[in-house]
Amino acid sequence: MMRCLISLLSVLMITGCSLAPEYQRPEMIIPPHYKELNITWLEANPDIIFDNGTVFSQHWWEMYHDPVLNALEKRINIDNQDLKLALARHDEASALLRVVQSGYFPMITGDGQIAREQTSRTVSNVETIPQFNNDFLEANLSYEVDLWGQVRNAVAVAAHQLQASSIQVATMRLSLQAQLATAYFDLRGLDKAQYVLDSTVNAYERAYLLRKERWKKGLDAADSYYQAKTVWENAKTRASDNRLQRAQLEHVIAVLMGVTPSALTIKPEISTAPLLVIHPELPSTLLERRPDVAAAERLVAAANAQIGVTRAAFFPSFNIVSTIGTQSAKITNFFNSPSLIWGVGANITQPIFEGGQLMGLNDQAFAQYDESVAIYRKTVLTAYQEVEDALVALHQLREENDSQHAAFSAADNALKKVNLQYKGGITTYLDVVIQENTVLQMELLLIDVNTRYHVETIQLIKALGGGWK
Repeated sequence: MMRCLISLLSVLMITGCSLAPEYQRPEMIIPPHYKELNITWLEANPDIIFDNGTVFSQHWWEMYHDPVLNALEKRINIDNQDLKLALARHDEASALLRVVQSGYFPMITGDGQIAREQTSRTVSNVETIPQFNNDFLEANLSYEVDLWGQVRNAVAVAAHQLQASSIQVATMRLSLQAQLATAYFDLRGLDKAQYVLDSTVNAYERAYLLRKERWKKGLDAADSYYQAKTVWENAKTRASDNRLQRAQLEHVIAVLMGVTPSALTIKPEISTAPLLVIHPELPSTLLERRPDVAAAERLVAAANAQIGVTRAAFFPSFNIVSTIGTQSAKITNFFNSPSLIWGVGANITQPIFEGGQLMGLNDQAFAQYDESVAIYRKTVLTAYQEVEDALVALHQLREENDSQHAAFSAADNALKKVNLQYKGGITTYLDVVIQENTVLQMELLLIDVNTRYHVETIQLIKALGGGWK
């Protein structure tokens, strides 16, 4: 009987089928080149092996040659709580896969009992021995044959979700690295602006004190004194607001580090990071390493396998059950052959009527597949958009940087000329004030363009899936 059972089991396992549709990656219309850069575009390839994001571990931020940024980026991989959350979800997905894989194997349980029992003496069929011992020890085996591929498809679902979870760790890591670098360069831009504003406040203060003294002596009109005071106070306000913005950015960076704001202080300094020029011959194959695209594709594969799980529920389930053990009134007889008990059998369960539950679950699986396909396609389209946005931004910001340099230089020359005219009595101090404000505005705009260029290079690196050699 056991040989027949084993033979039957083997045949069922060999002839078992899968009811999941044959998986094909969702089709996308891929443009032949970048709109903003004429480079051949290649389809993202999620078949790359991802190992918790280590494929993206290149330290792309080191291209900026900033030791403070390097140190901060190193810490974010250790202490950031969002990254720890993503890693915990990855571990959860890994554990779930092991749970589902247990369906490949039989379930074996053990039962034991040591008991003294008494039966009723007032029934029609009174036991001859109303009091007796009932001791037993047995092992029970239960195994559901995966005839329709339900277990295999459930394992495929969990495996694809684990792959997606691994890639999502890379997505989170890259996103956090980009957030940190962006916040850092915004902060350094504010440091540059603070240096200019503090210098301006000092210069305006000297001018104010000079106008005040000349006004008291009757050498200047009151208008000159009030104008000097106005621009000085206004510059102090802008300098204070700049310090506020910097403090809040430092708090943002602290949270990214996984520490309280009071535990992190970044010393102000004027950044000398180079304005990176992304070479126009960048290989578009970098998009193959974009982790959110790969993760979305793996979730499509998981949804496809889930259809096989729900389809299998329409068909009968085949279970093998077996029991072996020993039972005796005396424990000392447990291991004697007359005490042996055993049983072996099989049962089949076929759904007949369940009020439309199985059809509803099947329709839900197909709807979830369509949903995952839409998410995948939207993710790919968003990836294209982010690359194009960054490319056009860098192109325009390079032009803005050149024109802003020219504007600042022209405004500075005009200020020198107005100062000479004022000293010669040709113009009023109001003209000087107006030109000083123009120079300050041009210099702050130049710093802003510089900072935005750094930020856009970070966004392009992120859009392309990380760093490269």
